[in-house]
Amino acid sequence: MYRVLLVEDEEIIRKGIRYSVPWEECGCSVVGEAENGAAGEEKIAELQPDIVITDITMPVKSGLEMIADTREKFNYIAIILTGYSEFEYAQQAIRNGVSDYVLKPLDMDEMRTALEKAVRLAGDNQYLQQREDEAEAVRSRTALPPLSEDKVTDPLVLRIVAYLKENYRSKITHPHLRKETAHLRLGVQFLFHPSSISNRPFYHPIPCLDG
Repeated sequence: MYRVLLVEDEEIIRKGIRYSVPWEECGCSVVGEAENGAAGEEKIAELQPDIVITDITMPVKSGLEMIADTREKFNYIAIILTGYSEFEYAQQAIRNGVSDYVLKPLDMDEMRTALEKAVRLAGDNQYLQQREDEAEAVRSRTALPPLSEDKVTDPLVLRIVAYLKENYRSKITHPHLRKETAHLRLGVQFLFHPSSISNRPFYHPIPCLDG
């Protein structure tokens, strides 16, 4: 179920929306109400709804101000309720990322259409967030721990680290590393690359420097 917050200063309209829209048929549930934009901000932070339906003109803080101050942080889908005299504001809100608007007096068919659109967009948001979380989990699993130089005693490793620090802005190739470390007559089995995008560490084999 997608979580819906209603923000409307006129209680009769707020309750009318809450008890007239077939929320479950649209895959939604109303999780809270607020009587102005300031109270709406508090509810958004507390409840983190997927969809916010809000009036434009309200005391204390308008719906557009509330959206401007919270939408980017909480990433919800917004639907605005507006009268004909506020139509220009509604068009501006659409350009600023509001999903849809419904004119007053409210038509429940229009409300349902706007809600169904918001549900599709909320589903897209959840899918993208899930993919981002999965990618972050992969990065966390594959990232190598930082090298603590004070615990490294191998002179070859220390020489390679020093060379990488000095030349990290340049293109570094295996021949460069071999040249820098050849006089040590030691071998390196693998050089790890933590920037790998695969599901496991990516290895660049470097031939042993025996000769």
